[in-house]
Amino acid sequence: MIERRQDLFRVLAIVQGLGGNVLPDWDRVSDRGVTYNARGEPLDDRDLESLVQSDHLERIFMDRISRCPWCRSHALNMREVCVSCKSPRIVAVQLLHHFRCGYVAPEYEFTAESDGRRCPKCHGMLRDRGTDHDAPGPHFTCQSCDSSFQVPEIGAVCLGCGRQTHSDDLQRIIYEDVYGYKLSPLGAAALRAGSLQPKQTEQLTEFDLPLLRRSVFMAFLDDERKRRRRFHSTFNVLLVTTEPPVIDGAAPDERALIETIAEFLTETDKLGRLDECQYLVLLPSVDSKTASALARKLSSDPSSILREWKLQAQVVVGLLDGAPTPEGIAASLRAVLADG
Repeated sequence: MIERRQDLFRVLAIVQGLGGNVLPDWDRVSDRGVTYNARGEPLDDRDLESLVQSDHLERIFMDRISRCPWCRSHALNMREVCVSCKSPRIVAVQLLHHFRCGYVAPEYEFTAESDGRRCPKCHGMLRDRGTDHDAPGPHFTCQSCDSSFQVPEIGAVCLGCGRQTHSDDLQRIIYEDVYGYKLSPLGAAALRAGSLQPKQTEQLTEFDLPLLRRSVFMAFLDDERKRRRRFHSTFNVLLVTTEPPVIDGAAPDERALIETIAEFLTETDKLGRLDECQYLVLLPSVDSKTASALARKLSSDPSSILREWKLQAQVVVGLLDGAPTPEGIAASLRAVLADG
């Protein structure tokens, strides 16, 4: 166990040396389709995920990979196919619509002449698009079975096992999210402390502060969301934003800030971290009026520590209903801050 913690601490230090984040590199020969490298040294994504679970790293959504439902290969070739025979041997042809006789056909059926095209049905001339004819859009023809259709289907063929997945089975394709990783405030604190101690990965709070680890807070939040859906209970969430003061060029100690915020809360309220300068307060069984009053009280309190950190609080519970994951919640909240 000690050796495992040392290995994870080494990975954490590598991420710090990369500027605080590590991004995936696309790798077509890798089983996963991506690799994580630190100046030529490969990083195991299982180690990165372990550090996410302990809140020492945070995920950054990068992309999504499609995998073959038969062999899980990422080498899927997605292409348009014929609606009848499923062949990818289809071509797009431009249609023309002659207003005078109403004839609609591929452009090549209208004979090209020096002053326009001649309609094969009424033999009239098509000279001015929009006046005597129009082009309603492309049409598709299959060169394998001669079928004609307006919208082709989507199909996939695996370059690994050769199996085909047709439109009726596309829901069987496996989708896997690809993440980058960035150093969290807890990870930075562990690096300053010089090691990953057992209690850092086992306890619910960050060190001995009354501040829940990010994943722990999100679990409590998810429980409240489920309770509201089932029992129609009430809860609210405050977003607390701060701006760390610069004191003689040194990073400020947030301990006094956290302890001061905690003094405003009851024993059932929960304070957790969103990111380095933002926190969330979960208020179970608290209505919006009471939550708004608490937000105003925090924002206007004369305490010197709150003024130094330029603390502002706002009610944000309504923003969380459509963001079930920690990453989704964080993205929703950050989007609101950016719009503001």
